[in-house]
Amino acid sequence: MGVGTNIRNYINNNTSGIFDADIKDEQELIYFYHLSEMRKSLYNWYEFKEGARLLEIGAGFGALTGLFCERCVHVTTIAENEFRAEAIRERYKCRDNLDVMSYALPGVTINSDRDFYKAVSEDESRIDAFFENFGGNDRFDYIVLTGVLEQLTSGHAKFLDGLRQILSPEGKMLIATENRYGLKYLCGEKEDVSGLPFFGVHGVDSNAVSSAQGYPFSRNELLELLDGVGLTQHKLFYPLPDYRFPLQVYTDDYLPQKNIGERVLFYHDDNRSLIADEKKLYSDIIDNGAFPFVANSFLVECMQGEGSELSPITFVALTTDRGPEAALTTVIKGDEVEKKPLYSEGGKSIQEVFRNVCEMKDRGLPVIDHELKSDIISMPYITAPALMDHMRTISDDRNKIADIFERLWTMILQSSDEVPESQNKILEYSDNRELNWGPILKKVYMEMMPMNCFYIDGKIYFFDQEFSRENFPAKYAMYRAVFYSYVNIPEMEQVLPIAEVKEKYGYDDKLWQIFMAEESRFVSSIRRLSDNRFFYDRLGVDEARMLDNAKRLLM
Repeated sequence: MGVGTNIRNYINNNTSGIFDADIKDEQELIYFYHLSEMRKSLYNWYEFKEGARLLEIGAGFGALTGLFCERCVHVTTIAENEFRAEAIRERYKCRDNLDVMSYALPGVTINSDRDFYKAVSEDESRIDAFFENFGGNDRFDYIVLTGVLEQLTSGHAKFLDGLRQILSPEGKMLIATENRYGLKYLCGEKEDVSGLPFFGVHGVDSNAVSSAQGYPFSRNELLELLDGVGLTQHKLFYPLPDYRFPLQVYTDDYLPQKNIGERVLFYHDDNRSLIADEKKLYSDIIDNGAFPFVANSFLVECMQGEGSELSPITFVALTTDRGPEAALTTVIKGDEVEKKPLYSEGGKSIQEVFRNVCEMKDRGLPVIDHELKSDIISMPYITAPALMDHMRTISDDRNKIADIFERLWTMILQSSDEVPESQNKILEYSDNRELNWGPILKKVYMEMMPMNCFYIDGKIYFFDQEFSRENFPAKYAMYRAVFYSYVNIPEMEQVLPIAEVKEKYGYDDKLWQIFMAEESRFVSSIRRLSDNRFFYDRLGVDEARMLDNAKRLLM
């Protein structure tokens, strides 16, 4: 059976609407592109207006279609062939606000979305025919193109102009597309359009392949194209690691900082052709103001005329990979930060975050103000550095680093009452009663660590305390603070070796290993590593192979 048939079988046999567990053993990215919940991260944070009518171009097998049906009053989806149209209808057969359309092109066999858009764009009469399917009264509040623009071989302006004409006067177009100068492509990863590494750097005029296989745009090329068809108001979002599986979304008003690797995981569908590791290059890229030019993907919100305003959102962090009950998003809009669930089932997680910060505040700990309304937490936008960023600036000062750790330890002990050691939950599956467990706290707030607090006028203020454990060792919270500090600031080892920190706070090798195993279990559970294996198995690079690839360029 082909991949398309397999995907259709998954759709036919699934009853929950969530496929992550079904496809966890698949090895090809295409299954996860069409079926994974992580695909929704591209738009599940976006604020669609109430009562909107949406047209989706580039639906594939409907990975995003259900999300649009949830957020809009009516959705019209264009499938690349009738086989896919039938799959989408089956996938969303319970939706009564969805129309699925497909177009037959005489004499053309359509096996993939690329075949469809290549066939449409290679003959301008087909573009005209495409838009003849929309009546004169068809007007949409949103038109969404996901991975479409780079697959057109020509006629980009004509295609976009046709869409503009069926956009309502104050409507918006959302276009997700690759950047031909994306950093991962400059590092040698093969490009989606051509299947070749370094394809984009040749440029459309000098590469004959481009006219036959489509063309990814650079940032300025994309904006010039939009301006040329009258979509003169636009805002660029930069989804990372790319538009397929975003974990964070940046804008020109909120660009990434040098510590981007702490929050974003960079996957590689095929790392065999790499000559460099993009993760290691971002610090220099950001220092030199080059990030917008080399962002891997663009999501552009655009509109014509002087209608409604563009999105006020400047930054988004997403945890769609955690599943419906734990998936949250953090959104920055102006001087306010909102944290909210991505699924209706996530309200409990939001309540837990709010409860944790309130309990910490009641214990006298400094906490950023949090306000809960319904299932949304609001916080003020803080311009001060995170404690982790401050620690980078003092990474060569042994005494200052040691002082930070001591302050964190003091506040961890302050955060909760002690309980008898016999109530230590970890002993239920690690029966090592002879170890020096230290104080057992009634509640351990697991994110009392430098990534989850600000450093303001010499003081530490906590925020976003999502996870906690009852009747757990205080040393586990301290372990997390120490471990992740040295992972993210390895140069601290030169002035204050981690062995000295472990000795001071009573960690022998066995206890440290137990906490490492506990952390591994926690991370595996919260990130659902089994269900999202396709993503997490693709995070590594082969240093030796990259060096060998670079040497081969001289042969």
